[in-house]
Amino acid sequence: MADTMADTWVTDITHYLDEDGRLPDSLPVQARRLAEYLGSIVVAVTSVPLDDPLGIRCRRRPGRKPCRGDVAAYIVDDSSAIRWICPACEDNGFISGWSDTIWDCRASEDAPRH
Repeated sequence: MADTMADTWVTDITHYLDEDGRLPDSLPVQARRLAEYLGSIVVAVTSVPLDDPLGIRCRRRPGRKPCRGDVAAYIVDDSSAIRWICPACEDNGFISGWSDTIWDCRASEDAPRH
């Protein structure tokens, strides 16, 4: 159990993209890093077979020390959002708007994913 309650991130990932569907050069560094982190979750969920680890380290730094947890995530059936969580520190969130973005790696709609 984490010492402090982590935030829940509710993100529409398209807010980070320009009209061409790319990360704009003008995006501030911290926003770019967050978009790339959330994008890596989308890539993993849409490309890694169900039940395989995603291989994404948590980005949180509780007590100024890197969290040692690995992110788990899946597509929520009734909303098509991606739900993600770090079981170690409980940082978590939902990513919407990811379908057909630069991070969507699905080969087909019916492929089983996280």
